[in-house]
Amino acid sequence: METKMDAKLQAYRQQLQRRQQLIASALALSCIGIFSINYFFGAAARSHGGDFIHGFQLGLFIGLELLLVYHVSKIMAAQKNDKDLLALYIAEHDERKASIRLHTFATSGLFSMGLLAFAAIVAGFFDEKVCITLIATLFVLALVKLPFKIYYARKF
Repeated sequence: METKMDAKLQAYRQQLQRRQQLIASALALSCIGIFSINYFFGAAARSHGGDFIHGFQLGLFIGLELLLVYHVSKIMAAQKNDKDLLALYIAEHDERKASIRLHTFATSGLFSMGLLAFAAIVAGFFDEKVCITLIATLFVLALVKLPFKIYYARKF
């Protein structure tokens, strides 16, 4: 007879399989990104700024690749062993960690927006382009935050 926990673990195993497929897709897209940066834009990185941007983009994609490979290996290991699967399930559904994560992101998001606003004010005294860029970034963050705030206000 199957217990409630067995049913939850079976559903979680299926969820992990879907997640693994999504991560594999992201890995493929990241590989395409690395190839594109090197093949199409490698010659454009002739100036110091272009070289810096090229290196940043390449490093970002390589870091993403490593992170995704780590998550895939973690999922594959958990799917092979029920004990590891249970440990991963408990770690992902831990209410204390979820609460800490929620408060951390909420507080750091507001702090970052305040810091961006202050930086935009200070930058306004020195460089118009930097000031406008910071204001645009602040505006985009606010636009991204608004639908989530509305969604979660209705959900809870």
